[in-house]
Amino acid sequence: MQNPAILNHQVMIRRNGPQKWENIHVTVDLPLEDLIDIDNSNAQGIQLDTFGVLNQTSKDINDLIQEAKTKKKQIKAIGSGWALSKIQVTDHYLLNTKLLNKYFEVDDQFFHNDYPEDKRKYLVLAQCGISVGELNVYLELPKVADQVPRSLKTAGIGAGQTIVGAVSGNTHGANIF
Repeated sequence: MQNPAILNHQVMIRRNGPQKWENIHVTVDLPLEDLIDIDNSNAQGIQLDTFGVLNQTSKDINDLIQEAKTKKKQIKAIGSGWALSKIQVTDHYLLNTKLLNKYFEVDDQFFHNDYPEDKRKYLVLAQCGISVGELNVYLELPKVADQVPRSLKTAGIGAGQTIVGAVSGNTHGANIF
């Protein structure tokens, strides 16, 4: 039986139930107990500023982790599903984070005084599901008149890979010179 105290408060969660899942390269396929989307567009009724979105995301993910712990189920997060092996999957709960693709400029008030002012314009807070391609498109388009276009130092070979996937699982062909 599902714990209603947990499920009733999950604003950004969409449960898709049991199904077969395949990674993007079709080298992994397995049955899942539940494919769970965590989706910014489901965040209706909350203040959609930076902290409203980030706080609700954190709360909903924490609730899912607690549910999985209570039910003795594995829960793993998945982005684009680019990994060639089963490293990122489980047959219990698979949490699709690809829909967490918001990005935020960082206001000066959030920088430590020692952080160089000339570097602040380059810092962007991005959610884990944003793809390398999505983030680069955002960075390339100046938001204000005096801002220069930005980009990631390297993107590797797959612009469809999520940022968290690139950081945690590496990329093919990424290099900083």
